[in-house]
Amino acid sequence: MITLGDTVKDKITGFEGVAIGRAEYLAAPDQYLVQPKGSGKTDFSDSYWFNNDRLETTKKRKKIIGF
Repeated sequence: MITLGDTVKDKITGFEGVAIGRAEYLAAPDQYLVQPKGSGKTDFSDSYWFNNDRLETTKKRKKIIGF
């Protein structure tokens, strides 16, 4: 199961980033919004939505006390 804050990778395109949002649907697969890591202070990269079954977790988020 993907937790928000996990680093994930799309199995088809190789797009990798942090899961920052989740959408749940009644009659469709859940989707996650994936934000890639930027290369610098002023680098803004687009986030993209992916179906749950296309993503694999590459790194679990660190547990933060109180969250």
